[in-house]
Amino acid sequence: MTRLSPDETCNACGGVLVPPELAPDFRAPKGADYVCLKCGRPYRWTKENPPTLTVLVAAERQSDGGDDDVR
Repeated sequence: MTRLSPDETCNACGGVLVPPELAPDFRAPKGADYVCLKCGRPYRWTKENPPTLTVLVAAERQSDGGDDDVR
C-alpha cells in the first residue's frame, strides 16, 4: 500500500509529521494517519478530492477510575 506523504508541518508547533508507528512515545487515536513528533497532535487525511490533512479530533477519553465508573 502506498501512503500519501504530507507536505505540511504541525499546525500547532511546526513539528514534523510521521506515521503513528514511527512515533511510539505518543498514543495516537485510532484512525490517525500522522502524528507530530514534537507535540503528538494526530492528523488524518480527509476523503475530499484532493485529500487534505486535518487535525483528528479524538473521542472522549475513557474514564480513569473516577466517579462515573459503573460498579
